[in-house]
Amino acid sequence: MKSYHYGISVDKVNNGPWAQTEFAYAEVYPTGFWLASYTSSIPGAVMVRWTVRGY
Repeated sequence: MKSYHYGISVDKVNNGPWAQTEFAYAEVYPTGFWLASYTSSIPGAVMVRWTVRGY
């Protein structure tokens, strides 16, 4: 990613033990992005599905 001309879609996984994700979000920067997610039931082990589109 070389500009802000892209977006990120973040989806919580909704089945299995990962379905307990409480929140997930992304921050966009001109040279990359940062993803964050949280669950209290499985600390340190959260699964999200993410997609980046743009240029």
